[in-house]
Amino acid sequence: MNPTTMLTPVAQDLWTAHHPMRLLGMPMTAAMTVVRLAHRLWIHSPIPLPAALRGELDALGAAAWAVAPNRHHHLFALDFLAAYPAAQLFIAPRLVTKVAGLAGFPTIPTDASAPWHGAIDGLLIEGNSEMSETVFFHRPSKSLIVSDLGVHFGPWNAGMTQLYARLNGCHGRFGQTLLLKLPYRDKAAARASLQRVLAWDFERIVPAHGPVIENGAHAAFEQAFAWLLRGK
Repeated sequence: MNPTTMLTPVAQDLWTAHHPMRLLGMPMTAAMTVVRLAHRLWIHSPIPLPAALRGELDALGAAAWAVAPNRHHHLFALDFLAAYPAAQLFIAPRLVTKVAGLAGFPTIPTDASAPWHGAIDGLLIEGNSEMSETVFFHRPSKSLIVSDLGVHFGPWNAGMTQLYARLNGCHGRFGQTLLLKLPYRDKAAARASLQRVLAWDFERIVPAHGPVIENGAHAAFEQAFAWLLRGK
């Protein structure tokens, strides 16, 4: 998958842009997801903003909210606020224990107090305090938006990244690597959260790492977490 810092339309009022990155030396991309709500923009997991990308965002509407959705997807959050000082930043629970510079920002609301309530639902995945990830459901487009809950690696990735995915049993499909599975300490709590995600009628998955899953997304999610959903 080639990185592009230009916006790619995914569904009505929903776009992504991808930034190149490396994990354990492996090349991959990280996505920023943009949702337009009326004339305001909701930004999931900000990436660097070259002039062309910023111009595209400005053409869509006013950047109103940004979310750092877990304890790993936060690197460019403050840069985003520097570019858009009028925007509000919401951060993952326990993120300040890792990044003291984010102290003072509110945690991501998942109830009716969320300024995007009614269009975007949020759910904190319990049982994994290392990740502390909130996932989102954009109701109008029936899109599930995730960051590190699962990854989508396949032939679009570099060879070493593909090898890593094959060794972890998640090549060519949405799934988790061993490193993503290990932090689930309270499996019962995680299972309950995942069942709530499956209650959403999403038809696509927009992952932070890998291309959008447009077909059979609900089944793909259930299969990805079969190891946890069927546990005791």
